[in-house]
Amino acid sequence: METPVLFLFFNRPTTTRRVFSQLKKVKPTRLFISADGPRPDQPRERYLCTEVKEITERIDWTCEVRRLYRSDHLGCKLAVCTAITWFFDQVDAGIILEDDCLPSLDFFSFCTTMLTDYKDDPNIFHITGNNFQHGMLRGKGSYYYSKYAHIWGWASWKRAWQHYDLELQHWDVFKTSPTYDSLFLTREEKKFWTKKFEKYQSQNGNHNYWSLQWQYACWFHGGWTITPLRFK
Repeated sequence: METPVLFLFFNRPTTTRRVFSQLKKVKPTRLFISADGPRPDQPRERYLCTEVKEITERIDWTCEVRRLYRSDHLGCKLAVCTAITWFFDQVDAGIILEDDCLPSLDFFSFCTTMLTDYKDDPNIFHITGNNFQHGMLRGKGSYYYSKYAHIWGWASWKRAWQHYDLELQHWDVFKTSPTYDSLFLTREEKKFWTKKFEKYQSQNGNHNYWSLQWQYACWFHGGWTITPLRFK
């Protein structure tokens, strides 16, 4: 598989091994590997972090590998978003997997096809491997366009990630705009997301997650997500 892959992990050998076993089956020709460092107050974590790195060093196929190993612990937010930026500094498009996201083999071909078909479409920001519709079919195609950018196995482009907004800039203006209001079908849905964004802003971004900010960037810039109707 020629589509570049970024694999992110931290301290979980069991899940890392399972995800890496799927990567071995598709044999990406370009593999980017990023690991956060151990927490200083968790002595045993140093050994776990070493173990997961060893798992991902067992590459038995022809592959260009680049590694980003953190010596210090950055936490989920900074370790993930800066690794994705590092990834897109080197590629124009690619797949992103974390160590708790077990992909089907169909996921890789789906992302590869969509990355090619929509590479020049500025309205598409995100390709997800997740469908949480519990059997509800939306249309008759193999995929549909969604406003929700699920991140448990996904793909994107450098052109989209450049809009990532760690600080939720312009939130005070965006939240009162017709564009923001039009995103939601119900008051409850709008209230749910507004509360999340407000909480993040009120605490000066003092939360250890990165995906809320990506969802915000997609909405602020009008980016849609390609969602599979279902996988067999």
